[in-house]
Amino acid sequence: TPAFMLSAPDGVWLDASAGSLFGGEAGLVEKVDAQARAAGYRARVVLASELFTARALARHGAATRACVAPGGSERALAALPLQALEEAPEVVASLRALGLSTLGELSVLQPTQVISRLGAEGLRAQGLVRGQDPARLLPAVLPEVVEEVRTLDAPAESLEPLLFALKAT
Repeated sequence: TPAFMLSAPDGVWLDASAGSLFGGEAGLVEKVDAQARAAGYRARVVLASELFTARALARHGAATRACVAPGGSERALAALPLQALEEAPEVVASLRALGLSTLGELSVLQPTQVISRLGAEGLRAQGLVRGQDPARLLPAVLPEVVEEVRTLDAPAESLEPLLFALKAT
């Protein structure tokens, strides 16, 4: 892919704009899954427009591979447990105290109810569940490594062939 971003501690987000090279988004998901397994990793590959949706489905969803269509995040996340809101443990505790157990139950609440009981953090969590994730992919910058290779015709048994090759650079 043209860009990637690490998702600590166990994930990586990829830019899926090159999906057409693999027969579309489903083909890209299959290719990433196959590459991860070939490298010895057990992978859960999710393609989604929002970073929260991809992470939540990869960590808490039932499927090991999934593609979420744009605008389909709320429906895809509905059955997931509240634990998928990993960054908001206080909100999760408050929602459990209210008797809620899934992200879908949070999604259907009125925003005024959420604000009055959970404040701005609760409203932010509800936005994530509804597919309104403001986070964007920030591509990792890899250090540029410059290498030069010289191949000698025969094994160097003295220093002269090596010095000759180094002078040519």
